[in-house]
Amino acid sequence: MMCGWSGDSCRKLRQLRPPCPGKPKIKASVALPGHSAQMNDCGTLPETSVVNAVTEGMERLGEPIGFTGEGDGGRRARRAVRERAAKVFADEALLDDVELMTAEGVANAILHGSGLISVAVATDGGRLRVEVSDDGPARSDPGGPPRLDHGRGLTVIDALADEWGLDQTPHRTRLWFVIDGRRPPAAV
Repeated sequence: MMCGWSGDSCRKLRQLRPPCPGKPKIKASVALPGHSAQMNDCGTLPETSVVNAVTEGMERLGEPIGFTGEGDGGRRARRAVRERAAKVFADEALLDDVELMTAEGVANAILHGSGLISVAVATDGGRLRVEVSDDGPARSDPGGPPRLDHGRGLTVIDALADEWGLDQTPHRTRLWFVIDGRRPPAAV
């Protein structure tokens, strides 16, 4: 079964207790190795403790890109992420992977989120982390089977990213992915 989270995180997610009555079930609270959010004793992620926007030890590449789901904000964000990624990676195929995953994350935020969408980029010199956040609530089934006309975004990200996760609270959703420039680009 493909969980969508790297390492043994999938196994850990399956071991989470059911959430307390009336509390949202956590979908994921995964960060880079050694970093995670604090869950409460109900197996849920408190709304105020979403994983830090930039992982410790990584340097932010520019300010976060903020936009709404209207207009060309998604296109501008995708291009800005590619430009920032080009400061870390020279390989065009790797940059294509980053741009495609960003486009899929932004499309999900526009389709399923609400309010302001924010895209942040950070690096530790060899890896690049991109985060797409929106004001939308947690979805009951973010993975679900793909439909013929759409629904492949997380599958694409799972195939291309070295690590990825989905952090959700009742009022905020953050999709993040990490790509390691020290490995060859993935083939889809």
